[in-house]
Amino acid sequence: MTRAPWAIVNGGQLAAATDMLQAIGEAHPDWKAEAQAFALYLEASFDRMPVNLDETLGGLRSRHPESGVLQVSRGILELYRFDAQAALRPLIQQMASTLPLAWSRLSVDSLSSKNVHSLGIQARKDVADIGPLPGTGKAVYELVTRKYADPAEFDEKAADLLEQQLDRGYITEAVYASLFMLSLYPGHKILEITQRLLQENAVTSHAKFIAIAGAVRDRDHQLLKMLLDQYEADSDLPAITRLLKGVVKDHLFKRHRGVAKTFHQIISTFENRFPAQKGYN
Repeated sequence: MTRAPWAIVNGGQLAAATDMLQAIGEAHPDWKAEAQAFALYLEASFDRMPVNLDETLGGLRSRHPESGVLQVSRGILELYRFDAQAALRPLIQQMASTLPLAWSRLSVDSLSSKNVHSLGIQARKDVADIGPLPGTGKAVYELVTRKYADPAEFDEKAADLLEQQLDRGYITEAVYASLFMLSLYPGHKILEITQRLLQENAVTSHAKFIAIAGAVRDRDHQLLKMLLDQYEADSDLPAITRLLKGVVKDHLFKRHRGVAKTFHQIISTFENRFPAQKGYN
């Protein structure tokens, strides 16, 4: 099965790799479930999340549970779907039920190393722009490094990219990409998609950031001041700092000097509370 990813690495197609795994399953029926699980992993990593994934995984019956292939494959696929608990559950079960533990650990490390390697491949120019995890595709990088005459164009293209990620079932990538994009520009479409993603996945840890981005979008100075005065440092501090620095530049660019001055006063107070972030971009 370890030869299947090389069929893609060496310039082949996903179909060549999955055909190879199907052949393995037919030649070695006792390994068929593992071959099918690995094929699902490759399909998700190099194309999109497979249709009826839960039903397909649920129907696999392993004769070699000690290999850990089914459990690790499911864990990685759940990670793509932004379900950390579901991702950890099969790995914990595998480690708890398989003896010796060293063999289980070896299986996890082996497939995980293939995962990291295969995801790195996707950053090459000759593969798809969109990957299943943050940093595994080049589309986000290309989006944010372009220059835009109108911020609304960035908002439009960012929203389109997020929808493409979701269409492939890459929820984790979409969530983190949306938060990063929002820190660059709180456009109506970006903010709407980010809010929807967080709500659908029951994520509340970014509520302060979302509220601040909303106040910036609406140019609500009073609300922004209140939110920043009440803010206590959390993991979103760098993103909020990046957002606020961009706001002043944006309003200056649009010649809204009065608005920019008001924002600058509010942001200066915020920066004084968190001086370590002053040089952050």
